[in-house]
Amino acid sequence: MGIILQLTTLHIVGWHFIGRLWPVILIIIGVGILLKQSYSRGSCSRDFTESTEDTLEFDAIFSGTEKQITSQKFRGGEISAIFGNIKLDLRSAKIVPEGCTLTADSIFGSIEIYISPDVTVNLQGSQILGSFDNRTNSVGGGPTMTIKGNAIFGKIRISN
Repeated sequence: MGIILQLTTLHIVGWHFIGRLWPVILIIIGVGILLKQSYSRGSCSRDFTESTEDTLEFDAIFSGTEKQITSQKFRGGEISAIFGNIKLDLRSAKIVPEGCTLTADSIFGSIEIYISPDVTVNLQGSQILGSFDNRTNSVGGGPTMTIKGNAIFGKIRISN
């Protein structure tokens, strides 16, 4: 606000011009709020973590993250990438015998999920100007992982 007042006092810009900028100011405030929430979650930078959690729940908003799950009783969870990217490595995880469900949503982002070849993948998702690809070479015999999700202007790829 101080800059705007100084520019009008120095007659560099007039009030009529500033009256047309109010939508831009609202957009800047909105982006600031989104970034503040990302920083408070600790997800505004690229990080790599190894986890033994049995269930997942994390987001990548305007950021990137890589996670390797080594749980011996993996049960699924929820992940979402909004203007960000996620690389999730489940090759070391042991899925519970009854199978698991992972919900993955990508909005203007990218999610790459790596699974073990003995896991059978069941995809249940939709894509709107995005891609939802299963590139696994499953040998079968193991538990089933159901991946539900949406790729809206984004990409979700499952591979070995």
